Amino acid sequence: MQVSRMMKIIVFFFKELYPRVLRNWVFFVTVFVFFTLIIMWIWNPQGIVDNFFGKPQKTQAEILSYIGLTCGAILLLGNQYTANRRNLIMEKGNLDTRFKDAALLLADEPTGANISGIYALHRIAVEASKGNKNEQGYVKIIHDILCAFVRENWKKTQDGNKVGNKPTIVLQTIMDVLFKNKNDIYKEYDSDFLNCIFQEIDLDKATLTDVSFYEAKFTRVDFGEAILKGEINFSNATLTDVRFNKATLTGVSFDEATLTDVRFDEATLTGVMWFNKATLTDVRFNKATLTGVSFDEATLTDVRFYKATLTDVSFYEAKFTRVDFEEAILKGEINFSGTKLDGIPKEEIILPGRSLELTT
Repeated sequence: MQVSRMMKIIVFFFKELYPRVLRNWVFFVTVFVFFTLIIMWIWNPQGIVDNFFGKPQKTQAEILSYIGLTCGAILLLGNQYTANRRNLIMEKGNLDTRFKDAALLLADEPTGANISGIYALHRIAVEASKGNKNEQGYVKIIHDILCAFVRENWKKTQDGNKVGNKPTIVLQTIMDVLFKNKNDIYKEYDSDFLNCIFQEIDLDKATLTDVSFYEAKFTRVDFGEAILKGEINFSNATLTDVRFNKATLTGVSFDEATLTDVRFDEATLTGVMWFNKATLTDVRFNKATLTGVSFDEATLTDVRFYKATLTDVSFYEAKFTRVDFEEAILKGEINFSGTKLDGIPKEEIILPGRSLELTT
C-alpha cells in the first residue's frame, strides 16, 4: 500500500507538477534561491552569507538588499532567456511558413510566380546560412529543390526536346541564384543536371563547383570569365556555340563530349583536364593556357591553338584534320604519338601554316 502511494506521488509529480515547473522555471528557481539565501542568512548570517557575497556584511538590511538583487537578477536574466527562446521558436515557425509559401510558387504555371518563388527560396537560404545548425539545413534543401526543378522541366527527351514548357528566363533565374550569388552559399553541395537542355543561358562570371552536366545539351551558352572547379562533368554532353573565353577551368571533364563552334580563347585549363575520345569541330583555344590536358583518342577538326601555351598536354592517337598550332608555346611533355604530327619537331609544328599543312 505504501509503495503504491509513493508511485502515485511520483506519477503525479511528473504528470502534473513537472510540466508546470518547466513552463515557469524562472519563477521556481528564483523562489528556491530566495529561500536558500534566507535560510543561510538565518543559520549563519556572518559566515556563509559573507562567503557568498564576497565581503563582510555590516547590517541585516544590506544582506537583505543583496538577496533581493540576486533574485532580481535571476528573474531578469531568466525572463530574457525565455523571451529569446520564444522569439527563436516564432522565427522558426515564420521560416517554415515562408519556405512552404515559396515552394508552392514553383508549382504555379505563371512565369512571374515561378521567379518569385525562386528568389523567395534563395532569400530564405541566405538567411538560414547565417543561422543556427537547424536553420542551415534549409540551404541544402533549397539547393536540392532548385536542381530538381531544373531536371523536371529541362530534361532532354528522346527526340532532343525538353520535358517542360517553362520559359528560359526561369532557368536563367535559377542559374543566377545557384552560381552567381555573392556568398556562394551552395558551393558545398553537388549539383546534378544530368541530361538537361541549356539554351541561351548566361553564366558569365559564374562560379561552378562540383556540377554534373553529364549528357546535357548546350546551345548558345556563355561561360565567359566563369570559374569551373571541383568535379565539373561535361562527359557525353553536346556543346554548340558555347563560349568559355577567359574562363578558368580546373579538373573539368569533356570526355566523349561533342563540341562544335566552341571558344576557349584566353581561358586557363589546368588540373588534369580531359577531352578523351571527344569530338571537337571548329573549336578555338587561341591564347589559352593548357596545363595537364588530355586529348587522347579525340577527333579534332578545324581546331586552333594560335599563340596558346601548352604544358604537358597529350594528344595520344588523336585524329587531326586542319589543326593549327601557329606560334603556340609547347612546353614539357607534348605527346603527339599516333597522330599526324608524330615525330615532327616542336619548332616546326608552331611555324605559320605548317601544322595546318601537315594535318590537312
